[in-house]
Amino acid sequence: MKKLSIALLHFILLTVIISCEKDSIENQELYEFKKAKESISISNTIKANTGNIFGVSLNKKDIFRYNNSPNNWSKIGGAGADWVWANGKLYGLSSNKSGVYEYTGVGQNWRKIGGPASRIFGGNFLLATNPNTGDIYQFKNNNWSKIGGAGADWVWANGKLYGLSSNKSAVYEYTGLGQNWNRVGGPASRIFGGDFLLATNPNSGDIYQFKNTNWTKIGGPGADWVWANGKLYGLSSNRNAVYEYTGVGQNWNRVGGAARRIYGGVVLCATNPSSGDIYQFKNNVWAKIGGPGNKFIIRR
Repeated sequence: MKKLSIALLHFILLTVIISCEKDSIENQELYEFKKAKESISISNTIKANTGNIFGVSLNKKDIFRYNNSPNNWSKIGGAGADWVWANGKLYGLSSNKSGVYEYTGVGQNWRKIGGPASRIFGGNFLLATNPNTGDIYQFKNNNWSKIGGAGADWVWANGKLYGLSSNKSAVYEYTGLGQNWNRVGGPASRIFGGDFLLATNPNSGDIYQFKNTNWTKIGGPGADWVWANGKLYGLSSNRNAVYEYTGVGQNWNRVGGAARRIYGGVVLCATNPSSGDIYQFKNNVWAKIGGPGNKFIIRR
């Protein structure tokens, strides 16, 4: 990445755990993920729309679309190395990483749009890294363009693209022009996209939000962080609870029990730590919608 002369914003090193002062629903059984015996039910009905939730089989040999009915899923594709949602479409990287494909939205039909690639990233536009150099490319208006060098991670947040340098010493914001980037912070162990950019302090693990060109600590360490339906959610470090950020200070409310992983997008989803079953959080209620999978992708 090209560095421009922007003041370095350091993450403040403090050790404070996530505040859960408003945890009024902590003990309600409604929010506990329960183990169930059912696996994903595959429907023979293939719908033309792309859906909101997609699940990858445990062996990564098939990808399914959720049909908005519990345990009702339709196969839309075969094996792949990874899948992401970008610019209103679903994309997949082939198993041998030789090709990048775009889902047509119909049946199991996909079209090749590029490749090879080592990784792909979703968001406002599709991103892919060159398998030889690690350089980052953007797929826009049916064309691939190099927009930067190698990096540790890439995320879209608040309509902008951010990258974490390869050595994780700095966070950069893409200017939208050529290969020009501005340094906006660092160092960080991880970055997370969504409504606003998030980054974790490499020493304490605390979570910071980048808003109005300022970094603010909003919580302590966690296993994962996602934005869903306009809200920020965190999975505790021991994966025993799911929290929703109040938007004020470092205050979080507990909204769920133990989870293996959480997924963000138009809805919040989480997987049961024992069975791997997928649950959807909607109208303050957790409901099982399918069985275990290797990965789930939520429309954004």
